[in-house]
Amino acid sequence: MRLLTHVLFASCLVFSASQEANAGQQQQKDYLSSVEADKVRDAENNTNERIRLFLMFAEDRLKKFQYELEHPPQTVMRTC
Repeated sequence: MRLLTHVLFASCLVFSASQEANAGQQQQKDYLSSVEADKVRDAENNTNERIRLFLMFAEDRLKKFQYELEHPPQTVMRTC
């Protein structure tokens, strides 16, 4: 189940990136940090390594998202 979630998330990232590239919009959104992009570029001819990297990045984002869901920001309500 967890692997399927990671694969779906990575697929969505790749699909979204390809759609933006095809649309030819002036402002292009970076889905990877510069460090992540460098790691992918370094694995240029190794498809398995690139997939592993994308899954690792997706897992990291899912962990951050899950943390945000479990720890909502505490807002202080003031009464007048």
